[in-house]
Amino acid sequence: ALPDASEVLLNADSQISYSKKGWSEKRNITLNGEAFFKVSKGKRFTVTTDGGTVTVLGTQFNVENRKGFFEVSCYEGLVSVLYGQIETKLPAGHALMVVNGQLRTSETINAKEPSWLNEESNFKSIPLKFVLDEFQRQFNIEVSTKNLDLNQLFTGSFSNTDKDLALRSISIPAGMKFKLEGNKVLFYAEEP
Repeated sequence: ALPDASEVLLNADSQISYSKKGWSEKRNITLNGEAFFKVSKGKRFTVTTDGGTVTVLGTQFNVENRKGFFEVSCYEGLVSVLYGQIETKLPAGHALMVVNGQLRTSETINAKEPSWLNEESNFKSIPLKFVLDEFQRQFNIEVSTKNLDLNQLFTGSFSNTDKDLALRSISIPAGMKFKLEGNKVLFYAEEP
């Protein structure tokens, strides 16, 4: 809970920072990772990340900023996203994504909140590398790969609470095998 009754829900391996002093005049947050924001109406509310800056007045939105991946999804109201020198206005139901420097927007949000709030990770045409990174964050398991194209696109979801189900949910659609040993998992492709 923030000083203005706005709420921030943080995903795994994520942090925010802000200054309480002068909060009512400057509602600025710095985000590292992923968070869902329920912003109380009021003055401008800004979320700054390494990937870009998101500005709103009062709305609900999700920001994910990971290495090589930046995504903003608007669930209510309107958000303004500044990526590099490009400003994009996102109304509810729209998302902006930057994967390895490539910007794209979509109208694919049908939910009222991001899937991770319901303990699930969803992906639509996302490089496998980012899917495996999210699995590693959610389960705190060291992931390694062998004979895999990490740029292959993945569409699907996995449970953030059931490791065995998550392993199958990732490996079967991606056509790969896995070997789990303690706190480490190896995803691999069988050699022809």
